[in-house]
Amino acid sequence: MAPATGTGWIAPTLASWVRLVLRHRKLTIAIGLVAVVLCLRYAGQNLRINTDALIMVSVILWIFLRSVAESLLVIVPVVLAAAVTAALTVLLGLQFNFANIIALPLLLGVGVDSGIHMVHRMRTEPPVDGRILNTSTSRAVLASGLTTIASFGNLAFSTHLGMASMGQLLTLGMLVTLVATLILLPALFMLRITV
Repeated sequence: MAPATGTGWIAPTLASWVRLVLRHRKLTIAIGLVAVVLCLRYAGQNLRINTDALIMVSVILWIFLRSVAESLLVIVPVVLAAAVTAALTVLLGLQFNFANIIALPLLLGVGVDSGIHMVHRMRTEPPVDGRILNTSTSRAVLASGLTTIASFGNLAFSTHLGMASMGQLLTLGMLVTLVATLILLPALFMLRITV
C-alpha cells in the first residue's frame, strides 16, 4: 500500500476496508443488524431522550446558576423555540429522519448558551436602564448566533440528503432559538424587574 501522503492513499485504504468487510460478511451483517435495531430503538425513544436532555441541562444550569428562577429564564426561551421549530417543520414540510433527529438535543445544548450569557450579564453587570438589548452582551449573542446559523446553514447545501436535512433543521432551530433569546428573554427580564 502507498504511504499516507497526499490523497493517493484514500482509494487503497477504502479498497482494503471493502476487502475486510467482504472477508467478514457474517460479522458485517450482524453489526449492520445491531445498528438498524439501535436506530429504530432510538427513534422510538426520541421523546424520552429529549426529555432526559432537558432534565440534564436544567440540573447543570441550576448547579452553576444556583437559582431556579435564573435557570428557568435560560430554559424557557429554548423550550419555546423547540416547540416553534417543531411547528415550523410541519408547516415547511421538513421531516425528521435518522440523520437529523440528533439536531434536537444539539439545539437544546447549543441553545442555552446565549441565555446563560444574558442571565450572567443581568446578574453581574445589569444595565442602568434594565434593557439588556443595549449591551455588548446582546450584540455578542447576536454575532455568535448568526455565525452558528451560517455554519449549520452550509450543511443544508450538502448533496448528501441526510446531511442536508440536518443542516435545514439546525438552521431553522438556531434561528428560532436566537430570536427567542433576543426577544423573549429580555421581555422576561423586564417582567422580573417590574414584579
